[in-house]
Amino acid sequence: MMNLFKRIMYINELKENRNSFHKTVRTAAKKIDDSFAMPSDVGLTPEEKDAVDAYWSRYRFAYPKIDYKSFATFKNRYGQFDVRHCPGPIRSKYFYQYFNTEGYMGALQNKCLLNKLFPGIKTPMNVVRYMRGFFYDKNYVWIKKSTAYRICMEELSKGNSLIFKPSNVGGGRGVTIIDAGSDSADMIIKSCLDNPHAAFVIQRLIKQNEFLNAFNDSSFNTIRITSLLYKGKVHVLAGLIRIGQPGSRIDNFSQGGCILGFDINTGKCNKWALTKKNERITELPSGLDLTQDFFVPNIDQLKKTVRKLYVQIPYLRLVSWDIGIDDSEEFTLIENNAMGMIQIHEAVTGPIFGELLDDLLDDYLLEKFYYTGANLSYTYREYDDHVEIESYDGKAVKVRVPDKIKGKPVTRILPNAFGNRIKKVIVSRTISEQSESVLLGVKKVDLI
Repeated sequence: MMNLFKRIMYINELKENRNSFHKTVRTAAKKIDDSFAMPSDVGLTPEEKDAVDAYWSRYRFAYPKIDYKSFATFKNRYGQFDVRHCPGPIRSKYFYQYFNTEGYMGALQNKCLLNKLFPGIKTPMNVVRYMRGFFYDKNYVWIKKSTAYRICMEELSKGNSLIFKPSNVGGGRGVTIIDAGSDSADMIIKSCLDNPHAAFVIQRLIKQNEFLNAFNDSSFNTIRITSLLYKGKVHVLAGLIRIGQPGSRIDNFSQGGCILGFDINTGKCNKWALTKKNERITELPSGLDLTQDFFVPNIDQLKKTVRKLYVQIPYLRLVSWDIGIDDSEEFTLIENNAMGMIQIHEAVTGPIFGELLDDLLDDYLLEKFYYTGANLSYTYREYDDHVEIESYDGKAVKVRVPDKIKGKPVTRILPNAFGNRIKKVIVSRTISEQSESVLLGVKKVDLI
């Protein structure tokens, strides 16, 4: 009786896990989308809702609750409605686990290791690193804290301003600029070296080229490119320029900057930018008039650089790259962000995946996405249109595998699903040959 009770508890737990997942999709995962909304936004028309339903209804098994507000929000920001807008939950709760290998994310985004991860690509000059309690010089040689201090002060004495960046921290949080010649430089360096972060890097501050400097000369403005490695091809999806506020030293949109979209094929910039308050502006706070034509320089070379970066980190396939252009007109990789915020692209350049979204959704939500479920006899994976058996959890020694579970055909039996104690398994011929091969460990298999 106790075993039956435990089994029922396990079945209910799996059901609750599924419900909790859906709740998370409906709430926390859509908060970023909602942050782009404005009270004056115009909602979807009935025809637009019908179009959303028609496109997204085939994915209801994985994504049961369509968020019309998300489609309306980005219709208002970009200025055009499109059913291929990618709602935030799809990115954060589905594509996240599909495209990027979670165990590698921290290491492959560590700013301290940037030049090791991407040899052959220009990166900022590292002066001092700190990792797991150890200080390192630019050549990854262990040094004392006092030596790290001396190296930083020597850089400043040469007229080189420095920038302190904590690793694996986003949104510009914790970033500190140390200006050469500043009266407080000594104190700031000491404070940075005493920083409690598990990892940080101190780099020589880059001087940016005239193109990026024109948008705002107090901040180091960067180009954000988001790209996808899919089926052996690098798709450069979208691009924008992150522009800091006048007086600000960093470019982060989350810190109040602006984002300016551009055509990823031609490099031509929009004639409007988006502020943190979701307002369109045609003149930047710096006074620059955006109604004139601006083009990102060497756009083809920029895309070629992005494609080259993937060779080093195939474990991360959907990546946002922050790239600067220094005063020698060279592209410089500042950092990479696995699963960077795609909403900033969708707000200024439209649906990030375009027609590619059809293949991505079909490939993952229809073919690879499943919920783990259970009944009194089996634990199984439930897909959109079929079921695969993970394990037999009953006590019989002679088992007849059901043709269907939850009204869906059983198409596969995973390895070791029956262990070694089952003497006879009866399966339908509709189960694949791959499934039959994993049953060879039992004494007898009958097909019906």
